[in-house]
Amino acid sequence: MPLSRIPRIILLALTIAWSLTACSDDESSSTTGPTNSRYPITIMSWNVENFEAAGAFANIAAEVKKQAVDILVLCEVQDDDSDEANFTAALSSAGWTMPHHSLSSMQDRFNAIGVFSRYAITATAEVTGASGPRDIYKITVSLTNGKAITLYGCHLKSGANRDSYNQRVAQSSALASYIRTNHTLSTDYVVVLGDMNSMGDGGSGNADFASGGTLENLTLKDDGEPSNDFLAVNYTYLPSSDTHSFPSLLDHIILSPQASSRYIPGSVAVPTTPWSGGAIYSDHRPVLLQLNMNGAGSSGGETGQPLPFTTDVYTDFAADGWTMTGITTAYYTTNAKFDSVDDTATTPELQAGTVKITFNLVTGSTSGPYANITVYGKADPADSWNAIGGAISTAGSGVVDQHRLTASDDPQLHTYKYFKFVRTSGSVNIGLSGVTFSDTP
Repeated sequence: MPLSRIPRIILLALTIAWSLTACSDDESSSTTGPTNSRYPITIMSWNVENFEAAGAFANIAAEVKKQAVDILVLCEVQDDDSDEANFTAALSSAGWTMPHHSLSSMQDRFNAIGVFSRYAITATAEVTGASGPRDIYKITVSLTNGKAITLYGCHLKSGANRDSYNQRVAQSSALASYIRTNHTLSTDYVVVLGDMNSMGDGGSGNADFASGGTLENLTLKDDGEPSNDFLAVNYTYLPSSDTHSFPSLLDHIILSPQASSRYIPGSVAVPTTPWSGGAIYSDHRPVLLQLNMNGAGSSGGETGQPLPFTTDVYTDFAADGWTMTGITTAYYTTNAKFDSVDDTATTPELQAGTVKITFNLVTGSTSGPYANITVYGKADPADSWNAIGGAISTAGSGVVDQHRLTASDDPQLHTYKYFKFVRTSGSVNIGLSGVTFSDTP
């Protein structure tokens, strides 16, 4: 198919922190929902304590925009006092429109579950109600590339006593059974998230995290079949990051095997929103992560759809706490089958002179010397790395500067499937963000 008949924008809005400095890509300031799927997809879970804190609607909306959230699941919202309308308005005022939203029915004074999304919500249901104090909210969000994500918004029974613990175990077990019955776990993208109240039963240790406990059920490890085990992401990678002011780790995002395969390493975070003092957002902090949902679904390569470009991100950050001494490398590796042969839409052609790579750099140093990086590419894993252009220097302290690489830097740029960004001099903190691959120079 001729190049002119297929749109060729491939956006990887990947923010890789090469530092303690946070950089935002341009899309985080967008005020309208995406017309094509934006990658990665950022998913956030947050117990917002009924928006009771002063200024909570505006403060929480501002944090959602700051984190560029695509799908947001909230615990402790109410469907009888305009929470849905007020928060929708707050998001719009913050400049981060999430036009698709829904609340579950309110079954006690602490809940509904709310979902706000930049993508269409195509189905909702309330499940497992008889096994717990309130239903779990099942939500299907459909992306614009044919893929769908099913989310289960949970707010399990609170209480560090045996009765409350037993209710959590019963409802998490019911959910595990429901998921096994209603999903093909080798192919379905399933996300279990919310306030699991995993605070133990009052005994020694934390029974919710022990064998036979709540988390074992929520990760589907209760059946002894490893092939369908889910990944408790923040519990696994950020076990010391408390999500409640107690302090305790109560809130979780848990991924099915297929969703886990899309998890972007290092993307899970617990933003340190204030939960004490004079500017409390909520008594909980949010949990978020990113999934690389890039790649077309059943209509791959058709006009109006993103091309099948999937990326795994690897980093070899120094083990001494991100001090970034010496050479540090970030790899962007794709299994997309790009070539320069005019054949089919499923192996899209990138023609010579069309490809452009754009990215932002920032340094966290208060004074020089700054740092240089070099970008490398290659077409096949067995090939040697080729430098694309020369060394690129960072700008001044805290300054975000944008760089572009085109065919003038390397005539073979359109043939590369693998890329790496390497610090070649300097030891200051570097931030790399907003990496975009495009064939519209």
